[in-house]
Amino acid sequence: MPPPEQSSEAPRGKVASLADLVGWTPFQIVPKPDDILVHWIDLHDSGFDEPFFAQTVEKRLTDPARQVITTPITALQEVAGLAESRPPGAFVFHCARAGSTLLANAFRALPGNIVLAEPPPFNQLMGAPHRYQAAGPWPGWLRDLLVCLSQPRRPGDRRSIVKFNSLTTLEGTRLAKVFPQVPCLFLYRHPLEVMVSALKAPPIWLKLQQDPDGAARRLALPPKSLRDIPPEDFAGLALKRIFETALDQTHWLFLNYEDLTAENLPAIAAALGLPLEAASEARLQAVFGRDAKSLDPAAFTADAAQKRAAAGPAVQAACAAHLAASFQALEARRLRF
Repeated sequence: MPPPEQSSEAPRGKVASLADLVGWTPFQIVPKPDDILVHWIDLHDSGFDEPFFAQTVEKRLTDPARQVITTPITALQEVAGLAESRPPGAFVFHCARAGSTLLANAFRALPGNIVLAEPPPFNQLMGAPHRYQAAGPWPGWLRDLLVCLSQPRRPGDRRSIVKFNSLTTLEGTRLAKVFPQVPCLFLYRHPLEVMVSALKAPPIWLKLQQDPDGAARRLALPPKSLRDIPPEDFAGLALKRIFETALDQTHWLFLNYEDLTAENLPAIAAALGLPLEAASEARLQAVFGRDAKSLDPAAFTADAAQKRAAAGPAVQAACAAHLAASFQALEARRLRF
């Protein structure tokens, strides 16, 4: 999900000192030629209850009394040093269309979890120009960002859980160097099902076909003629790169979408080392019975069989050519229940 456009109606505020930003949330990071700016919003009175971080921020930006503060990137360190924060409990990576939003919603339904679903500031900071990433403070900025995002908003908040967008899987090695102790999970699904869904509603990695330079940089694909290859082949190559990058991570856990059920949630949490605090069975069943991405209580409809049936010859050929080996390798490391 793209970050919300900053509301032109949101009043710009000022603070007497950076200590006044303790409890505020950095919601947007904007690289500039000579600096990186951070936009902050006060969310101390609201949890991240919507399926995506950006939806929570967008909802609060509609409040005309909700101010936005802008600081240099260096403010992150000072605010993080003063903030009361909760440690990261887990990182969730995925290939898209594999149930990551459902898992985030399930963790959100359990007491004690601050669930940050695809927070744009992470990707904006990791996408900053190379001269900033090469600078010494860059890993510290990432750590400070997570500290500021993981401030408790409700009594009983004990840990944060970050679910990244699908393209961030390609940053797994860099993130592991900055956060070596955080347990990581990769969600995947049968390639035919992912491909059919992706070609119908392209995720961020499939949109890179229209940006050959970006595809070359992010997916390690040759830029020549990328626009001209069939979308099924581009999707297969992109998904292969995501699968193989995940497989390079020796400490990650691998969860097949088929195993993402309310009954398996305790075992999934245990595999990540997450305490499973009391939650009503009815509440969890309600989470698994709803469409994970809908803000309305729309019922979930299983569609795996329909997706496989809808896979035409071009999709089947692309999966066979590009994804058979990496999917088999994922299955070999699949969590068993």
